[in-house]
Amino acid sequence: MKEREVKEWPFGSRQQVNEEALRTARIEYLYRRAQDDALTENEKKEWAALLKTFDYAEFSQEHSPHHFAIGRVTAFNEHFVAVEYLEGDKERFRSQYVKDAFAAVGIVKGDWFEMEIQHGARRRVKSVKNLVRISPPEEFDLSKIKAVTVPHQHPIEGEQQ
Repeated sequence: MKEREVKEWPFGSRQQVNEEALRTARIEYLYRRAQDDALTENEKKEWAALLKTFDYAEFSQEHSPHHFAIGRVTAFNEHFVAVEYLEGDKERFRSQYVKDAFAAVGIVKGDWFEMEIQHGARRRVKSVKNLVRISPPEEFDLSKIKAVTVPHQHPIEGEQQ
């Protein structure tokens, strides 16, 4: 039998582990209820007390939902994937996970895509799902833009050309 390296256990007992798990579950429950503006008066008091015990900004980023995004890949290489979203925001992904996700569906520089993305703390990508290549949105599809012919206008008498 091989010896295994024992990692340091940050808890003193199983009871401490269970208490921390229950506390975390309660925080997550109250967080969701607060997001839905559904806290009871007692829950509001409990939530206010709990907010003093952890970093709310980091917690809310880590528990943010996926959001839908449409964009175009503006650069793709071994170091990063750069995208510009339909709204004009730009983002650069350095994570191997994200680069692999784009490569797995055959998305390359210039391609349009849609996906559901979840960011965590410090805006790091936690999850990308339902990533697919799409046709460019109509307003960006140059092949569908028709040339407009402007009729020649004759100058009005007295105007200089």
